[in-house]
Amino acid sequence: MPLQIVNKIDERKLAYALLSIMTETTDHLCIITKGIKEKELLNSIVEKFMRILNTHQHELKKIRIPNIIIVSEDEYYDHWEEYSKYRLIFVDDSYLKWSILDNFHKYLRDIIKKQKTIDIVFEDIINMLTLIDFLCSNVDLKPPAIQPKKMDKKKRKEYMEKRKKAERKLLSFFIEKLGDRKKAELALKILLYTARKIYM
Repeated sequence: MPLQIVNKIDERKLAYALLSIMTETTDHLCIITKGIKEKELLNSIVEKFMRILNTHQHELKKIRIPNIIIVSEDEYYDHWEEYSKYRLIFVDDSYLKWSILDNFHKYLRDIIKKQKTIDIVFEDIINMLTLIDFLCSNVDLKPPAIQPKKMDKKKRKEYMEKRKKAERKLLSFFIEKLGDRKKAELALKILLYTARKIYM
């Protein structure tokens, strides 16, 4: 993917779109851009990513790869009924506070700056997703992902200790597989966010 195309789109909006594809547990995803030019730029990047991701679809058991459509705001509002079955993602919402997006945006920015390409990002995302899917399929993630609603002080302390222990094990797993602590920490956050959606 030529860097000049990537550089023409807001990095945080791109990060939000890619992260939404990774974490939205839905079959249909509609990404809505401000205008036609932004739509075309984002579409060219997402199309390439989805072509690569779809070749790994057979490896995923828990994580859904959504059917994605990208439209401009005008196209959406003119034909909004056509998108009623879609989970809607407005890229302008990318500047709302979301800690995982903050981390993913920083990771994306650093990779593009150092490597001068987004292709490595695609490769990293797929590696993370396959590991996340493996864990969601084979490990009980309720202790680190879902906090019980009612707990007395003693049980809360026990739960927090159990949660920290589980998170340390998961982080070690990601570090071993990804070979990079920052990527591992990001993968862990995405894992726990995804697990909450699966269990809830």
